[in-house]
Amino acid sequence: MRLKFEKRAEPSRLMLYASPVGAVIVTMIVGAIVFSLIGFNGLAAVYQVFIAPLVTSYKWGDIAVKASPLILIGVGLAVGNRAAIW
Repeated sequence: MRLKFEKRAEPSRLMLYASPVGAVIVTMIVGAIVFSLIGFNGLAAVYQVFIAPLVTSYKWGDIAVKASPLILIGVGLAVGNRAAIW
């Protein structure tokens, strides 16, 4: 039996939004398991990494500091990709 991959005419609207949400949820679950295996409270660690920076206003600066290099890298890669420079 041979598999043949065909590109969809139009991407699925559901998967457009479900893929990133599912990736974050799977990351949280795997993170909780890994932290539990190394001896920490997995749920508390996941809360501190993912939820606490969003709900406490004094940690918003930390988010900006950690996100700005990633944003710059993403913009640089997008410009290079758009210019077809590999």
